[in-house]
Amino acid sequence: VIVSIMTKFLPTYQDCMDICEQVKIAVKREGEENPKEMFVFAPNTHEVDGTIITTFNYGLFVNFESCKNPIKSDHRIEAFELRGITFVPTEEGYERVLMLPKFFNLNQVEETQFHVLKDIPVKRVQLKEDGSMLGFVRMNDKLYARTKNSFISPQTVLAMSFLVSNN
Repeated sequence: VIVSIMTKFLPTYQDCMDICEQVKIAVKREGEENPKEMFVFAPNTHEVDGTIITTFNYGLFVNFESCKNPIKSDHRIEAFELRGITFVPTEEGYERVLMLPKFFNLNQVEETQFHVLKDIPVKRVQLKEDGSMLGFVRMNDKLYARTKNSFISPQTVLAMSFLVSNN
């Protein structure tokens, strides 16, 4: 069972860049004396049909606090949407395309402990299944399949083949 801590904050392209730049964690690897500073969130660029698209994602070190309050000086900013959020350049700036926001398992973090959630009305319960999640981006009246961080994975290639053969 997963628990989604949905918020209404939708980051802009600049918010995402700021989060990527500012949210770091010190990681000490086995056999090394000193910890290394690592980024928690990262932008990735993809060329899709001649257009450079930017997606944002998180790494292994993401935690609830880095999503809830990634920039200490600006408490309005949250990073739950930096799980495949995509920005397509337009003449006006960027078109924002969302994926499924970051979620935490029941009892995984303090905010998702059963005793904290037990009296909240439930709208929907669903199981978390392993696998790839597809999303789509529309550019120039054409759909492009994607995963949270790729437009060229085997899953997206298969999805695009299915779209073309069933259009």
